[in-house]
Amino acid sequence: MDNTSYELCETFVAESLDYIDELEPQFIELNQALACSDQVAFQNLMNHIFRLIHTIKGSAGSLGFKNIATLAHKAENLLDSIRHHKIGLTPHRLNLLTGSLDIFRTLMAILQQKQTDEGTEHLITELAAELDLANSDDKTPKAPKPAEPKVEAFFGVFDDEEEKAPTPVAVKFAINPVMRTAFVQEAEENFSKVELCLIGLSEQAPADRAKNVEESLRILHSVKGNAGFMQLLDMET
Repeated sequence: MDNTSYELCETFVAESLDYIDELEPQFIELNQALACSDQVAFQNLMNHIFRLIHTIKGSAGSLGFKNIATLAHKAENLLDSIRHHKIGLTPHRLNLLTGSLDIFRTLMAILQQKQTDEGTEHLITELAAELDLANSDDKTPKAPKPAEPKVEAFFGVFDDEEEKAPTPVAVKFAINPVMRTAFVQEAEENFSKVELCLIGLSEQAPADRAKNVEESLRILHSVKGNAGFMQLLDMET
């Protein structure tokens, strides 16, 4: 691994460990909000936790750390189902999510030593399968679901400071061609998805329109974060 790749890896590890440290107390607060039926606090925490995991996943994918990205993706899917009230937050699901933080820390330690997460599949296989299994419809109590917002409300969510993804530490290193190619391919796929979401938007039912607007914003948010990591400041803006 050359110096540039080494420094990018070190930056990713440092940022990810900061996010993991931030996640631990937030999971505790999340459980407290659920116990107190604090709908607003619960939803705000869920959205913020989701974005932290999403950021780890996106950065890991951009750098080619497939096992870290896979585990983050599984946790992200479970969080997404909970925050959209498809399933409830049970003690078992909470334990799986907090347990993933320990695995992430182990993977980061290996990454610091080897600058790759290859050969760590055995560390994530069991937990990834359990996260998938937990991400299914059931009859467990769900957090109170707020009234369905108007389409315009989704823009407010992303304008809220607490809902934004954390600002990555600026990376001052060169980006290699492999990373640039992967970014371009992923960005093209994401823009195609946004285009599909927005086709015929004005003619869609309110619920479908709101869902497609939210999905488009989520995808563009991901592109924005990856563009910032790739130092494409004009595109990020």
